[in-house]
Amino acid sequence: MKDDLIAMGSSDAAVLLTSSDPADWRKGAVVLRGGHSKEVSDVSFSFDGEEVCSISDDMSARVWRNGAGVLRDEREKGCGYGWAEI
Repeated sequence: MKDDLIAMGSSDAAVLLTSSDPADWRKGAVVLRGGHSKEVSDVSFSFDGEEVCSISDDMSARVWRNGAGVLRDEREKGCGYGWAEI
């Protein structure tokens, strides 16, 4: 992921990624949907900046990673963690 991104949670169960540069805000944001069913109350980047973790009022956490459209292994299906393209 780029160093200049801001991650935000929203009340419509989505995570938004946008540039930290206001000049780029007109270009819009990347919207991550389908991971939560209720408001996303917190988001954070991983230490290396490669993943975004989101926490929701639906009592689930998701780890989003760029370019990975599959679960790491079958055990992730039932525990609320997964990967999605961003």
